Parts: sequence; structure tokens; C-alpha cells
Amino acid sequence: MIFIGVTLLAVAKHGLHFLSFFVPAGTPGALVPLLIVIEMISYVARAFSLGVRLFANIVAGHALLKILSGMLYGVMTSGLIAGITSVFPLAIFVALVGLEIAVSFIQAYVFVVLTMSYLKDAEYLH
Repeated sequence: MIFIGVTLLAVAKHGLHFLSFFVPAGTPGALVPLLIVIEMISYVARAFSLGVRLFANIVAGHALLKILSGMLYGVMTSGLIAGITSVFPLAIFVALVGLEIAVSFIQAYVFVVLTMSYLKDAEYLH
């Protein structure tokens, strides 16, 4: 949604001049159509790769916590001795939850910084 919104904002503000965003300065006229296609593919790939990276980081952390919590629950409920000895794995799990929270804040920060960068590019066309 951010990608579509930023692109629509740029087209609404600059009209067809928005296509100059895809042409580097000093490009020979014969190469302009080819460069516009290449730069548009790069523009779409940039947004797609951001989405895939964000999705992968979120899913990987959740999957890890789900697997470990299932294993830890099985160990803690299997008996008194196993329950007592599972204090160390429980501490590791709690540390991983803290790490996952830190990663989520970092991902949110990166997403906001990149979104602001894309908005700046749409506003000033470079």
C-alpha cells in the first residue's frame, strides 16, 4: 500500500514529469526508453524486496518461538525432574522473546526510514 500510495502521490504532483525519476542525468536520447523500463523494474523490485524481507523476518521469529514454546511445554509437563531442569531452557526462551521484541522495533524503524526515503524521492524526484 505504501508503494502504491507513494507512486500515486508522485504522479499526482508531477504528472508525466514523474518519468524523469527513471532517467539518470546525461543519458543519451536513444537509451531513454530502455532505461525507463529498466529503472521501473528496479523501482518495483525495491518495494517487493522490502516487503519480502519484512515478511520473512516476522515469520521466522514467530515460527522459532512457536517451535520452541511447543518443545518447552512438552518438557515442562513431562514430570517433576524434567520440569525442574527446564528452568534454563525457559530462561533462554524468555531471552529469545526479548530478542524478538527488539527485532520488531528494528524492523519498524527500518520500514519507516525507507518509507520516508521513498516519500522524499516522490516529492522531489531525486
